[in-house]
Amino acid sequence: ANEAGFPWEKDYARIRPEYFDAADARIHYLVDQGLAPCIVGAWGYHLPWLGEARMKQHMRYLVARYGAMPVVWCVAGEVNLPYYLTPGFPNGGEKQAAAWTRVIRYTRSINAFGRPITTHPTGIPPLSARGVLKDATLLDFDMLQTGHGLREVLGPTIAALRTSLDANPPMPVVDGEVAYEALNGRIPADIPRLMCWACLLSGAAGHTYGANGIWQLNRRNAPYGNSPHGGNYGAIPWDEAMHLPGSAQVGLAKKLLESLHFEKFAPHAEWARLSTPSTDKWLVPYAAGIPNRLRVIYVPTGDAITVRGLEPGVRYAITRFDPVTGKCEKLGIAQGDAEGTWPVAPPQGWDHDWVVVLEAK
Repeated sequence: ANEAGFPWEKDYARIRPEYFDAADARIHYLVDQGLAPCIVGAWGYHLPWLGEARMKQHMRYLVARYGAMPVVWCVAGEVNLPYYLTPGFPNGGEKQAAAWTRVIRYTRSINAFGRPITTHPTGIPPLSARGVLKDATLLDFDMLQTGHGLREVLGPTIAALRTSLDANPPMPVVDGEVAYEALNGRIPADIPRLMCWACLLSGAAGHTYGANGIWQLNRRNAPYGNSPHGGNYGAIPWDEAMHLPGSAQVGLAKKLLESLHFEKFAPHAEWARLSTPSTDKWLVPYAAGIPNRLRVIYVPTGDAITVRGLEPGVRYAITRFDPVTGKCEKLGIAQGDAEGTWPVAPPQGWDHDWVVVLEAK
């Protein structure tokens, strides 16, 4: 509910425009700031309560009201997740996902302005919207949810991303939910920063940063409280959570990559290796760019790397980038040896991740 109450009358008798009048102020503000809102039609488990006919009516109202604006449709959140107190939870969402597939097909049929359509899966494998729906052709891009935790989440995240990128039909992929900062008071800024860089340089079309306190809209004197299953993810208020350091650090990644024409990048994991091999196959350099022109390499640890596959005769200006502060340091010019390699190290005593950018001269 918002300050105007709920979006439907009791027993889903009728849609209440007053709710959406209040929502307009937020959505219009986002658009005025140059942002494209991703509008989530409903959470997945509401479909069995409304029924298919009313949910289609609900989506028709949303499309009629906001479809001419620069929005993205995420038709359902956790499309295959039953209500938390359902026997057998969290399993058994296949029937619900099949019904949502029909609602998404209907939404596409009335999507007159051609706004991009996706849906949000639960954090249970296959972790992707295309893996959950019966018909992946209904999606314009795939959305993932790959878990909340520390470095152990990196492997499932990159594996799910690569699986989707290799699937047919081909489509852009964005992780819509992973490792929210401060969730349960235990996820520090370096984890969402790690997920952002690793995903973007592995072929993701974009990335989602999330923070505890923001997602459940905790107010300072009125936290969300317990979820229906009894758990509580934390009481940090939104106006404090908005200043958590991870959001600024993800913003630094966005600013740098946009300045380098990230939209033209392709992933090239073969472009870099750790100088000392890692025992964790996921804590390795992630690289992407444009052959003969540009390379961006992210190193999740404070270890030195060897850049590989440098093209004969191409000279690269090397810049070392601090993903925590945004500070850049010029390292001179690199040109591959007979094997096309060049060593690069972080600053002496470095204890966190780092980035190196190679630009052809």
